[in-house]
Amino acid sequence: MQLVAPLCPGIDIHAGLGWEVARRAGPVGLPGILGYRGFRIDAPSARARLEAPDGCVYLVLGFAEPLTLLCGPGRAPISHTSLLCGPQQQAGLGTHHGRIHGIEIAFTPWAASALFRIPMHQLTDAVVEPEQLSLPWLLQLHGRLAGVGNWCRRFTLLDHALASRAADPPPGAAEIRHVWDQLTRGKGRTTVQELAEAADWSARRLQQRFREHIGLSPKVAVRITRLQHALQLLQTPASLSQVADTCGYFDQSHLNRDFKLFTSGSPRDFAAGRSAHASGPPLARASGTQASSTRAVAA
Repeated sequence: MQLVAPLCPGIDIHAGLGWEVARRAGPVGLPGILGYRGFRIDAPSARARLEAPDGCVYLVLGFAEPLTLLCGPGRAPISHTSLLCGPQQQAGLGTHHGRIHGIEIAFTPWAASALFRIPMHQLTDAVVEPEQLSLPWLLQLHGRLAGVGNWCRRFTLLDHALASRAADPPPGAAEIRHVWDQLTRGKGRTTVQELAEAADWSARRLQQRFREHIGLSPKVAVRITRLQHALQLLQTPASLSQVADTCGYFDQSHLNRDFKLFTSGSPRDFAAGRSAHASGPPLARASGTQASSTRAVAA
């Protein structure tokens, strides 16, 4: 893997044989937009990524061949060139035939709800095409991005388009952002009761606001945040028992059960998938998350 000189400040570009990935943090002043990831991959064979739940919402605007997503057991595969992926409660497997080109934007769920003017529970465990949202500005933005030739200009276009849409947040956006910030700072060790008390809400009110703006129940959001902390620690020399203790699991068996529930595998399986991909494109989707691993694809 090679680090390429950036086209403009703030952009990290990594490249290797048959691939290029450009990443940048979201625009200053819009904290709910976590970052941009531009990608161009031209591989000789199919690729797959296992995406564990991370509490984020992802908008993918593609310029080439479609992605195929398998979002949980018993669900039919979905193929889209562009997609909006809501907050997921189970791991999904994304595959492509080797050639893919586009941009992925990561959002907190409350920011996505405000930006797209949609109750987030309508996107829970869902993947939809942008056309289904009936947002002309988004379709126009996609066309403009496809016609631009470098990542710097594309990311600048995104800055302007998203800033103009976020200028008029809906009522209650500041309150739910405060609760979400407390949840993420606590890394999954904050209790549901503490979240309700911080907002001066009843447990029922907290549940309602999370359904509307987050798309997950408070309890599930806490568990996914704790899982993300565990995934980060798996990249360190810490043992599984130390990871479990640091993250607030009762014991290592509790950690293993949550991994099985959210990723359909074990912590070691997930870490092994990341290690096997060390020489390929960076796996991280949003800053601070460790949601991606790899899986073998049948020829």
